[in-house]
Amino acid sequence: MNSLAFSLGVVAAALWEGLRLWQAGLRREAAVTWALWGLGLVLGNVAIHVQPGFSLILWINQFFKPVGRLLTGP
Repeated sequence: MNSLAFSLGVVAAALWEGLRLWQAGLRREAAVTWALWGLGLVLGNVAIHVQPGFSLILWINQFFKPVGRLLTGP
């Protein structure tokens, strides 16, 4: 039930945010927004379903370090 409520909330927020961009003609930004919300949806559901005591922090940190370098430079 928790994952269903979480998923519905994320989908509603993604649609709310992405559709405003799409209607404004910002197609690429809308697609990126939906991709990031989709990543959050997947990671959030994984976090809900994994065993207690398991931490995604290290994995998320390793994933976002290269993304941060790509966006901000070396």
